[in-house]
Amino acid sequence: MKFLEKMGRGTQLVLVLTLPLLLTACGGSGGAENGSLPPTVRQESGTVVFPADIQVDLRGSTALTGWGEATLDANGRFTVPINLEGSQLILILNQQEKLVAASFRPFSEALEINLDTTAAALLMFLVPPAYRPTQEGSRQAFILLKQQEFFPSLRQAIKDQLKILGYIDPSASPLSDVLASTIQPLWALVSSPDYPPLPPDAVPSQGIRGLSVDPGTVQSYLQIYDEDEDRDGNPATHEIVVSHYAPTMAGLVYLPAAPTARNFSLIGPRTGWGILEAFTGQVAWPSTQNLVIHLPSPPPEKYFAFGVTVAIGRGESPTATLYLNELGGMRDQAREAIRDALALVMFTDVVLSVIIPNTVQLLGVKLSKLNLDRLTNCLVPQILDTSLGGALRVLASTMMNRGATAEEVGNAYKQILQAIGDEGATQIRATTECLIKSYLEQWAKNAEEKALKKILKLSVRTFLGLFDKLGWAGNQVWVVNAYQSRHSVEGWKIVPERHPLRWAYAGLAYSMDGTSATEGGGTPLVVVGGQSEGKPVVWMRGQGTRILTNRPGTVLDVCVSEDGTRIAAVGMLGNGTSSFWWVKGWDDVRILPAPGANGNVAYGCAWIGNQLHIVGRSISGFPVGMYWIDGRIALQMRWQSQCPNGVVFLDVNRKGEVVGGVGVWQPEPDPADPNKPSCHERLVRHLFTLRSGQGPQIIHEGDGHANNAYIYWARISENGFVIGRTEGGLGFLWTGMGKAPLPGQPLAISANGTAVVGEANGGYIWLGGRVESLNHIFSAYLKEGDVLGAAFGITPDGRFVAGNGTRRGQAPFVYVGDINLARGGLGQ
Repeated sequence: MKFLEKMGRGTQLVLVLTLPLLLTACGGSGGAENGSLPPTVRQESGTVVFPADIQVDLRGSTALTGWGEATLDANGRFTVPINLEGSQLILILNQQEKLVAASFRPFSEALEINLDTTAAALLMFLVPPAYRPTQEGSRQAFILLKQQEFFPSLRQAIKDQLKILGYIDPSASPLSDVLASTIQPLWALVSSPDYPPLPPDAVPSQGIRGLSVDPGTVQSYLQIYDEDEDRDGNPATHEIVVSHYAPTMAGLVYLPAAPTARNFSLIGPRTGWGILEAFTGQVAWPSTQNLVIHLPSPPPEKYFAFGVTVAIGRGESPTATLYLNELGGMRDQAREAIRDALALVMFTDVVLSVIIPNTVQLLGVKLSKLNLDRLTNCLVPQILDTSLGGALRVLASTMMNRGATAEEVGNAYKQILQAIGDEGATQIRATTECLIKSYLEQWAKNAEEKALKKILKLSVRTFLGLFDKLGWAGNQVWVVNAYQSRHSVEGWKIVPERHPLRWAYAGLAYSMDGTSATEGGGTPLVVVGGQSEGKPVVWMRGQGTRILTNRPGTVLDVCVSEDGTRIAAVGMLGNGTSSFWWVKGWDDVRILPAPGANGNVAYGCAWIGNQLHIVGRSISGFPVGMYWIDGRIALQMRWQSQCPNGVVFLDVNRKGEVVGGVGVWQPEPDPADPNKPSCHERLVRHLFTLRSGQGPQIIHEGDGHANNAYIYWARISENGFVIGRTEGGLGFLWTGMGKAPLPGQPLAISANGTAVVGEANGGYIWLGGRVESLNHIFSAYLKEGDVLGAAFGITPDGRFVAGNGTRRGQAPFVYVGDINLARGGLGQ
């Protein structure tokens, strides 16, 4: 039975394809209608130059770009249209359409195509993440590639093959053997910080939305975010946001849904360079797109979503199995839909990871994110009724049960490439060409039809040969790494209602910030920092979790500018080996300079104008208070004492006011009695504030005993109020007019100082003298085994809180709660 017919029986199953790799154009002003060239495309002349001992007859050969082609003259000269906006690939094909030479336009000032440019272009053609879409990035990559140990042998192999065959065949020895040994070191280079970075993300921010579904784990390839308000006022619709973290294709199957629901919808990358950045596995933020689901009226109390992707060695997750079993009589129908979704995912994976990257290079486009809705017209399920579709369905069933092997995936992808290259497979070729044209939108409309067909033919022929020699696992190592880390099927249970309590991620939270200003759609910005899987992590409402670095460490504070446009995190790596800072948009954390080799911690941060102010400590003999501005040391402070002492800065607000702690040995030496014992009787610890133009002011004076200040955690509000506690366990709020008692461990304070959260037999919130348990406030939303523990964060307006709890008996797990919504407030 056809896929769409099957989806139409009874309660409908709806498939939403989720593409992490899709980019569209166009940068600049775009092209004119009716096939005329875009304004960034110009005619340029170049020359093919080979050593004298290579006797390749170039007469009748063709220089090809995505915008047209030209015949070479007897001296190897040509003139072709080239896109000057990006990094343009130029191919030289002989009369039999075999590859002879290649280059990217920015490799050299003069357009000279030679053995060096051919070797580098071949690597970028075969390993798409090595491609850089800007002229400067492409030129830097070319210079770096020529410096690698593997490059001379690759250049020589190309030269030898040209001398023997008269053309380049990557599947033939000796070139195939050299490529087989080059792929791994090339990938190591491309994924290292030495390789030229991708351009900054110029795509506008996505709206931030609330999470009201089971989030899975940080490693899940999909996350689903549920809108926390009914934006269109229609109870029969439900809006969700799907976020994609993997560099590979994924699908989303959900049910139940109304008969009028869209059968297919697609999602593009979060960043404008998605296909390049996603491949590295280091996507700064996930791909996101709003999806409106049309539910039956009245809407169900819940529905299920199942994410699918190619997985090596891992079948469906336990969560997916649990939710499939909850479907009862619909379980078999759901499994059929999931199987068919996986088959379509496999087909599209090949097009997106092989064909489209080569087409992008041939067009030399500067990419940006546009609407991808028209792609839904390409993935017609009828391709599942072909012989190829039958084979993919069988593999999909295997993948759901146990996960496929790398060899099985490689064989299936080879079959897909063969089908795409078969001119008789009209349905499959038409679907592939539709994907290319829709993906590249206006660029493909203006491109040369003959050129696109040639690049399709060349890509298929080249990669089929490499599949025989290297196998899918050898050639697409960046893709296989993603396949091995995820289940083939993940599951979620979605409750279509505004939900004040979210479980964000498995791990710990130590800070929270946000703004009531809007970042799209009138939704507050909420950011949480902490640790997951032993690594520093940031979670953003509606955008999910980002591990900042693969090194062990912890985020101790996050800070958001008043207008919500700048986000930063600070903390420590290891156990204080280094203190770090990170700003949204960076690929990794950056180390803060410090005088000591250990005990380096950044505790707090604040945006003051466009500058990021950071406070912490470093140990150089004894702890010294550290103040950095934009990563540079602005102040180092020790206590004025003749006895040994240590200082730590703990927090800073947007006025530059600091709260810190000091431990100093007493008593001070007595000048009148040099023989009197000093500096060893007791260690006294104080809390103090530091304001511009003033010396430190002690706000809690320790006594060397239980009333010593706890000097490793304190926070300061925007109006200068301070929360802290004693070593004896007594919390307090200092207002400048005196101190008020607080229960247990106060851990975070709102901007105006009227709300404090912390821990006292569970998480609590203090509001102007009234204390309430968070477990009581959110009791209606807690399930068996759920407990809200220490609250480490609160947004400046006091609306959202975050902390560490136990979820379904598993701890630690970070929770994020909306106080206003839990109390029946409107919220946003």
